[in-house]
Amino acid sequence: MSWQGPPSGPGPTWLPPPDQGTRGGGPASQPPTGTGWDQPQYGRGAAPGPQWAQGQGPGGPPPPGRRKGGLVALIAVGCVFLLLIGVGAVVAVVRLTDKDGTPSGAGSAAPPSTVEQPPTGPSGADSGADSGADSGESAGGVAGAGAFDVPIGSDGASDPKDWPDACKMLTDAEIKAIVPQVGTIKREGQHGSFLGGGETPHYVECRHELPLPTDNYPDSPSDVIVSLDSVAAADETKARYGRYLASAGRAEAKYPDQFEDYGSRFGADGCHYNGSSLSCYTGTFLFDVRGRDGSDDDSYQVRWREKQLAAVVRTLSAKMR
Repeated sequence: MSWQGPPSGPGPTWLPPPDQGTRGGGPASQPPTGTGWDQPQYGRGAAPGPQWAQGQGPGGPPPPGRRKGGLVALIAVGCVFLLLIGVGAVVAVVRLTDKDGTPSGAGSAAPPSTVEQPPTGPSGADSGADSGADSGESAGGVAGAGAFDVPIGSDGASDPKDWPDACKMLTDAEIKAIVPQVGTIKREGQHGSFLGGGETPHYVECRHELPLPTDNYPDSPSDVIVSLDSVAAADETKARYGRYLASAGRAEAKYPDQFEDYGSRFGADGCHYNGSSLSCYTGTFLFDVRGRDGSDDDSYQVRWREKQLAAVVRTLSAKMR
């Protein structure tokens, strides 16, 4: 059969020279490198160039048997591919599941906590404060460090040296869970003064500077201030809180926007707004939480109190039980 190149129509744009011999008896004819059949040039909308079977020139279609055989081979390859995918999926399930149907490694291990354990050694805090502590959520607050353990004497009082340091009562992780947008947290603590002279061994008040993108002035950032009032027998603490609540309530008639009784809404045994702070008690602890939103918008101050400061109360109360 003479070799006359590809037929007219879609496909390569070149024709072999007429003097390249025949496919059957003459020297083997090859298309030029870089063009033609190995790199066809297709026109817009054109289909690829013709495919030749052995002994068949480009002028005619491949034998029907050869086309049918190619289709069968293609179907067979597809079936094998699907089978391999199925086997792989079964193997993956078996490897992730124990014989009893439970996830691999689930055995007797306790389920993971829903709140990430805060890292130890936060800025300004004892590096061992969080060691071995349980983590969890309590009414929207995050309990990251261990409970505050303050012994109460037979007289209903406690020794201030056993009180927690106010600047270690909240960890960085707990603060960032409450205010995710916060930048670098800075702490500034203050000692308390005894009536007979001297200071408390630890800080009883701590201001946490919380710079936020919404602050109006970098030198006046948002903040949260925690103040520890007293640690005493539970009945004495409740009675003292009752006196604070009554005093603040009497001013409500004259200054209605300076008082709000939140009760146990924020996770404490009792909590009210006295015009400057949230005064709260939980168990044997009597404490205050105050602060401001650095945007200086009055409407934001109420939101800061009832969201961010409230979450601080929940977090602390969870560790005062």
